[in-house]
Amino acid sequence: MHEEKQCPYCGEMVKSVAKKCKHCHEWLDGGLFSKRSPLIRIALPVILFVALYQFFAVFASFKMMPCLKKKFLPKEYSDESGLKVHSHKVSKGKRNIDILGQIKNTGSETWRSVKVEAEYFDKQNTFVDTKSDYISGAVPAGEERNFKISFYGASEDPRYDHYTVKIVSARADR
Repeated sequence: MHEEKQCPYCGEMVKSVAKKCKHCHEWLDGGLFSKRSPLIRIALPVILFVALYQFFAVFASFKMMPCLKKKFLPKEYSDESGLKVHSHKVSKGKRNIDILGQIKNTGSETWRSVKVEAEYFDKQNTFVDTKSDYISGAVPAGEERNFKISFYGASEDPRYDHYTVKIVSARADR
């Protein structure tokens, strides 16, 4: 027969080999899931905070809480942002058509994840193809960044007559 010891939490007697008190259900070895464990006392509130933050961020992204969206979520690109396609030109190789260009940030914010898109059209102005590229790194206020968008195998295709280039998305640091 096993000896008994007193539970440090409720004071009832339990077997000395017991891992958990049968009266108060506390872990006797100070396990990770004890109510008094640092995991429960510190980590659980942090996990709950992060979960609530994500919950409200999702609602803010659906415009249900615009005040949270404005304060916590990244600012999205718009034509008034000061981020513009500064220049661009076509470079034709044996097989590819490359569009080489620069974007310029004339605004006051730093932009990241800038996506530049080129669309090609034929002589009748019918859409032919589209390609896009992300500009790596940040584009701080007052600076320029280069981009290259390649249309593979398009050099010999007569449908590729003229193109447009635009910024389709970016995120500003808050």
